[in-house]
Amino acid sequence: MGARLGKLRTSRILDRAAIAIAAAAIGSFGFLIADVVRRASGREYPVIEHLAGSVGLYLLVAPVVGAVVALSTTGIGAAVRRMLSRRKKLAAWVEATVYAGAAAAFAAPTVLWTFTGQRAQKLPKWVPAAGIGGVFVAVLVAALIYSWAWRRAGRGRGAWPVVLSLVGVALGAGLATVDLTVFVALYARLHALLEAVVAVLWLAAVALVLNVWVAARPRGRRVLRVFSALATLWLIVFAALPPLRATVDHSLHHVWLEPAYVGRTFARVQTARAFASDPLHWQGAAMSRMDQLKDRYDLANTSQSPEWDKPLTEPPAFASKIAEIRGDRRDMNIVVFYVDTLRFDAASDPAIMPNAVDFGTHSLHFTSAYASGSDTMRSLPGLTSGSYEIEAEHPNDLLLVARRAKMKRAITLAQSAHEFLAKLRPSFKFDDTLTVPDYAAGRTDVWGYGADQPTAEPMVDKALDWMKSHKDERFLMWLFNFDQHNWRELNAEFVNAAAKKYGVPDEAPLNWRYRVVARSVDAQFGRMLRGLRDLGLADDTIVVFVSDHGEALGRDGFWVHSIFLWECLERVPLMIRIPGVEPKVVYDHVSLVDLAPTLARYMEDKPSMAGYHGEDLLGYLVPNRPPRRLPLLMAGASHDTLLRIGLMTPKSPYKLVLPLETAVPELYDTTEKDPDWISVADREPGVTLDMLSQLVRSPLFPRKQHDLTPADDGQSRAQAP
Repeated sequence: MGARLGKLRTSRILDRAAIAIAAAAIGSFGFLIADVVRRASGREYPVIEHLAGSVGLYLLVAPVVGAVVALSTTGIGAAVRRMLSRRKKLAAWVEATVYAGAAAAFAAPTVLWTFTGQRAQKLPKWVPAAGIGGVFVAVLVAALIYSWAWRRAGRGRGAWPVVLSLVGVALGAGLATVDLTVFVALYARLHALLEAVVAVLWLAAVALVLNVWVAARPRGRRVLRVFSALATLWLIVFAALPPLRATVDHSLHHVWLEPAYVGRTFARVQTARAFASDPLHWQGAAMSRMDQLKDRYDLANTSQSPEWDKPLTEPPAFASKIAEIRGDRRDMNIVVFYVDTLRFDAASDPAIMPNAVDFGTHSLHFTSAYASGSDTMRSLPGLTSGSYEIEAEHPNDLLLVARRAKMKRAITLAQSAHEFLAKLRPSFKFDDTLTVPDYAAGRTDVWGYGADQPTAEPMVDKALDWMKSHKDERFLMWLFNFDQHNWRELNAEFVNAAAKKYGVPDEAPLNWRYRVVARSVDAQFGRMLRGLRDLGLADDTIVVFVSDHGEALGRDGFWVHSIFLWECLERVPLMIRIPGVEPKVVYDHVSLVDLAPTLARYMEDKPSMAGYHGEDLLGYLVPNRPPRRLPLLMAGASHDTLLRIGLMTPKSPYKLVLPLETAVPELYDTTEKDPDWISVADREPGVTLDMLSQLVRSPLFPRKQHDLTPADDGQSRAQAP
């Protein structure tokens, strides 16, 4: 009798495992369909190879997921029933409670992570607890309903189980749509949680239908067991044969450009393989991919090149020509008109920013200037320090050079920007700080984003008043324009009035609101220039017009900035009007790190050039100038985690981008109409390897875990300006 019961239990476990594996495999087709739909409006890709590789990929995952689900649910159910053998109804509640508790524990880190940071901390303290509690209750109710439906399905009563399956499929499809289209790439943990919920819904829905089918057709058990055995065999063969793994890898190499669901799953499989290959020296998923990158491209040396530690020096003849262009004036003021979140194409359009375009004709206009990062917290430090090492302290940062030169330093900026920078970039500090309110007193929901009052006009008023009262001193005046960053939040009354005042049309390539705000900022830039002339300061003042990064404005479903290294995020306006220096348009690739060494030489007679990765921009006025000593670097990050690094060389049209979550380099031709659309890495393997060899020896390449996630400052930078 005991042997017969043992065989029966084993048979039930095998049946449950077979159903779970088959359900995981069939449910994965939902992810494949969602993936294909997401790609339908995106980049071209080899459809047949993609489908074949994706099916092979998900058939690898199905046995693992199915086995884990079957063993865990069977084990939990058996343990609860053994404890409460005489109270079946209570046992069902306890089992459902266990699942609900596990789900709440799984969701808790994401919920707490979502409700952290300065802005979220101002919410009621009960909000995170309510979120976790909501997950617990929802899963508890769902588990009880599912348990009831599972029992009915096992008894051949399939109507309600099938209805519930359809509801689960529909809910999963809705959440998958949200996952792939809302907050694209911004909240990795939230995306992972949504994907997990979708997986559970679809797996449970398919398992219910299979249970109905098996109850009606007993031979179905044998079919499912054979299918699960074949799927397990595929997993074993895949693990044992490197050529087979290479074939699947090659068929899916394109997914890194648009990860969607297949790319995410592919990355997890690669991480699991990396862990299995050397579990004792595991440094985490990201660092394991760096090791894979070194092996894949035979990168023997990834230590930082000593060239990055050398001070800026020029050949004597070249240096003397730069000095001749500069002249001997060290008495000039400097005004930096800095526009947060302004794209190059917007600043170059006379219909959007006529004053900026006119200013470019009277200045040194660098048409291929690139930020050191696609958000303020990686671009602003590079701009002021002249270095790509943004976490380091730089004694030759522009603000420190200005202080040593006894220049009066002042900044005017929006209140919300001041609060953000004071917390996250305290070294960006001036002698005088002139703030302008950009949100109503008493509001507690503004942190980086959320301010709705325009500030460009009162900022110019404050700057001109300050310069009038300090016109007999040398000064550095920084106008930190934040309206463009707040283009979505600025109140509708102001935006509508500005559109009418400046005649901004409804139809144009860029977003209407974004264009209206840019036009209003441009008007204030023109007023600031006129104010300088009226004060008699124009001939004694260097004026810099610059942005720190751009904005995606809907590209690939992404509307804001950070994370990516697209041209619309990295290419920025850079114009410098220097009294006594003839205007010129410069087409060479330059970086915002070039601004610090350029201006430092106007602040001090013989400033130290130690720590600068940039070049003196006046050198681009010298015919037959020597090659740029270092390449241009750029970085994209989210929540203080480095996600992408990139490199450009001065004369090459190519931009190399290395997504750290995949460690598969992408190469883009910046001369193309849409430079970031098609990677040409496979077409130009020599160029890719050469640029990659430079990138891995640069300061940006992560050599330890800390390089990926620097010391936490207690605030989230996902919403960084």
